[in-house]
Parts: sequence; structure tokens; C-alpha cells
Amino acid sequence: MAQRRFVVLDRDGTVIVERHYLSNPEHVELIPGAAIALRELRRLGLGLVLLTNQSAIGHGLFDERRLAEIHAQCARLLAAEGVQLDGIYYCPHTPDDGCPCRKPLPGLLEQAARALQFDPQASFVIGDKRCDLELGQRVGATTPKPLLPVAGKPFLLHLLLRLHTEGFTRVILAAHYLAEQFRAFIQAQQSLMPEMELLVEPQPLGTGGALRYAAGFVRSSMFVAVNGDSWIAQPLAPVLEDHVQHARVFTGVVIPAAQVTGGALAKGVWRIGADRTVQGFRTQEQATTDWVNAGLYLLDRTFVRSWPSGAYSLEQHFATLLSGKAAGVFYSTERLLDIGTPACYESANRILASADASLAAFRE
Repeated sequence: MAQRRFVVLDRDGTVIVERHYLSNPEHVELIPGAAIALRELRRLGLGLVLLTNQSAIGHGLFDERRLAEIHAQCARLLAAEGVQLDGIYYCPHTPDDGCPCRKPLPGLLEQAARALQFDPQASFVIGDKRCDLELGQRVGATTPKPLLPVAGKPFLLHLLLRLHTEGFTRVILAAHYLAEQFRAFIQAQQSLMPEMELLVEPQPLGTGGALRYAAGFVRSSMFVAVNGDSWIAQPLAPVLEDHVQHARVFTGVVIPAAQVTGGALAKGVWRIGADRTVQGFRTQEQATTDWVNAGLYLLDRTFVRSWPSGAYSLEQHFATLLSGKAAGVFYSTERLLDIGTPACYESANRILASADASLAAFRE
């Protein structure tokens, strides 16, 4: 009999709202949408275990009895939303103690795996900090976000199906982290998209550096760039026509904030001038409610190949990269779906499961 697979969750910033050295059970608050996503993971038959570093105990700020009250409150709030955790495990030591159970060291995960009888390598690790990412790497449990299962298949496969139906025949995947998992994915999907290749970035290059690197392998005069963990229900043909009609070197798709499934303003907004020209980018701290960056771009290959090599953000350095060239936006009123938060992940499962990832189902 196959072992049950588990989702290994961080606590603060992942399941509950992060508060500096949380010590009062009354201050425990679930992150909006977290319970919905956890309930969906339960429905899929996955176990749920929470692992948390609690150095406040080692520093003497409160004791383990108070921590037990905090965790009891967390469990009560989740139970009220129909979610039951299989266990909560914590490390009470400070970073200076050298404890093998403090994340990112794997001791805490190994302890949970023994008690709950699951394979750490077959688990999914979800957290909001680098130590959670490193924990997954240490036990071989980390899955790149685009390859997470959504509605029974990797999210990236849903994107490829959309591109395939719109007539695209060649796809370049640019990756650095866990590139071998993308390589295995490509090998499994050769029948769907025969001309699909993986570019392994020599280092994390950011959005701008990655596009510059990939442009060296593009054969056509212009190309489409999309994020691997989000998709907008916008047919590409009208965007292509608009791009060519206005003789641009860059066209970015933007949508109203209300059409984003998840944290719209965290995606930032383009500063748009007259005649839909792009003048710059505003980060989430500056954005209020506006036309949100959809992470879908049309680009002129020669223009992108003129950019400098190295690691940098397209959005932050766009004004410099533009250098007087023609750049504009395409206004779309379609919905944007991503899997960047538990609530978004739950929505992606629901929407993409509704009708085999068809555009009509996505527009519901």
C-alpha cells in the first residue's frame, strides 16, 4: 500500500498572519484564503503537518505551555473552517544553539515523518522564507511552482495546452532553480510540443536578465513571454495584431485589479501615458487600484538582445532599457489566474478542473 503524501507547512506568514514573536493566543489570525486552500489539499487526500521555528522559547520570551495554547487556537480556527492538521511540530531553540531540528536543517521534518509515517522526499514543502525552501531542497521534497499539480496535471502543462491550441509550436523554458525537474517535464511532453527546450540560467537572472538570455535562442523577429505560474484568459491573436499595428518593440498586457485572482497590487502596475505608451513601473508599495501587470509580454527580439547581460528586473529597469523605443500596453478585461498564494492555488484547482482548462471554463 502506497504511503500517504504530505504537505509540510510553515506557520507564520503561510497559515497564520505573521506577528513578531507571537505570544498571545488571541492574536492568532488565519491568512485570508489559507483555510480554503488547505481544505482543498485535504480533499485531494494529502496530509497536512505544520513545522515552525520558535526561538522565542529559547530566548525566554514565553514558555512551551503558552506555545501549546497558541497552537491550540490555530487548530481551533482551522477546525472551524473544516481543516484538521495531522500534527504541529516546533523547534524551541535559538539559531546559536545549533539544533538539528531548526529549519532549514531537516530534523523537525524527519521527526514528523517518523511519527506520521510518510516519505519526506514525496512531500510538498510550502513556506514564505528561504529556510523553508532550503528545507525542501535538503530532503528532496521541493517542487517548482509551475510544476505543482493543479486539477490533476502540472500547472505548466495547462499553459502549454493553451499555447498549443493557439497555434504555437516552439516553447523555450528558462529556469535556474531545480532545472532537472523541468528537464524531466519536457521529456514527458515532447508529443504535445515537439520543439520545447530548456535554458538553464547560469545564475538567477531576474525577469530582465532571463528575457535577455532567452532572446539569444529565439528564431522569430518577435516573441511572447509569459510567467510560468500565472495565466491570463486573453487570446493572444488580438495582442499580436495590436503589437504589429503600432510597430512596437514591447507590448505588455494589463488588466483591471478587480480581475486578478489573488493579490492584484503585489504584481505592480505599469505607468501608462497618452496613446497607451509605457512610461515606467510602480511597485506594490506605490500601487493603489490601477491596471495591473499581467505578466504577458510581446517583445522584439533585436530590441531585447540589445539589453545588457546579467541579473536584473525588467520592471525596475524598464525606463532605462526602453531608451526611446516604442512601448505600449494592451488593455484586457479578462481574468488573471496565478498559484502564488494558497487562495490562488485553490482557485486554480477549481477553475481549471471545471472543463479541461478550456478558455470558456476559465472565463466563468
